[in-house]
Amino acid sequence: MGFVPTMGALHEGHGSLVKASAQQCSETVVSIYVNPTQFGPGEDLSRYPRPLEADLEKCRASGATAVICPTTEDMYSNTTTVVTTSGPSEKFEGEFRPHHFQGVTTVVAKLLNIVQPNDVFFGLKDLQQCAVIRNMLMSLCYGCRMHALETVRESSGLALSSRNQYLSDEARVRASLLYATLKQVATRLSIVGFLSVEHLQEVLDTARSNLDSHGFSVQYLAVVDELSFEPARTLKGARVIVAAYFEGVRLIDNCAIIV
Repeated sequence: MGFVPTMGALHEGHGSLVKASAQQCSETVVSIYVNPTQFGPGEDLSRYPRPLEADLEKCRASGATAVICPTTEDMYSNTTTVVTTSGPSEKFEGEFRPHHFQGVTTVVAKLLNIVQPNDVFFGLKDLQQCAVIRNMLMSLCYGCRMHALETVRESSGLALSSRNQYLSDEARVRASLLYATLKQVATRLSIVGFLSVEHLQEVLDTARSNLDSHGFSVQYLAVVDELSFEPARTLKGARVIVAAYFEGVRLIDNCAIIV
């Protein structure tokens, strides 16, 4: 059995996960649940889109055999148990969104215990989440296999996200500069072929300046090992990661460095 956990507002990126599961597994379960414990104060929990009927139709079209839509009472009533995290959860998203990953790992652990899948599917757009979940599965001895699929993008290059609908059509096109900049960083580093601290800093400073000049407010821009989320020491297994606000919408993305 395959399992795709989501918060709904499904797009083609989610669809690719469901289709991958349907191709590999005899049954595919999708969960749709907007998990309150992974939202911080002032974040968009109350306005997060919840188009349930449209989501159910997309699940059917992508090959899901079952959908579960738990309530918060189902997930959190009469319980104080949480799954705490360390290692890959401590920096970047962990710094800017305290308690976010504790909410993610707790709800994913609960959902995995409910569904009991053999395989679970996530998207690499949330690269740090993938690292955190992978670490949790190993630490807690879950028997399911984790599959992390590459990011699905709009024609402009902007990573598909449920939050993209907060942007105007014009802003979505302009926001594609985020991924274009990541690709430029990856290309400049791969040409050199090794990580030099001085060269890396110069490349990142140039990229951040470019984003700042085009209206982005960058929270972090770094090159990390995709599994540990420590600063990359070599280009093998390294990715460029970014989080930035653009016209009031927080966007995250990443790009592999090809060596």
